[in-house]
Amino acid sequence: MERGGLVEEGIAQLLYYPLGYGLGWWGMIYATFGDPARMTKVWVEVMVQAWVYDGGFPLLLGYVGAIGVALFSTLRIALRN
Repeated sequence: MERGGLVEEGIAQLLYYPLGYGLGWWGMIYATFGDPARMTKVWVEVMVQAWVYDGGFPLLLGYVGAIGVALFSTLRIALRN
């Protein structure tokens, strides 16, 4: 239930920024290169949230598409061998 709530938040609330916040607002990138004087409100626990924060809806669609292509390619290889 907890992780599902984070995914729901990522999809429902964070898509108000359709192109995301941009790279470097969470995780080690922010810890290494971020401005320590400016606190960030970004908190990421699951990858869906991360994709939406980084690139918004286009990046989310791109990642889902990449996963779909990888699964289709794996299925095609498995069925041919």
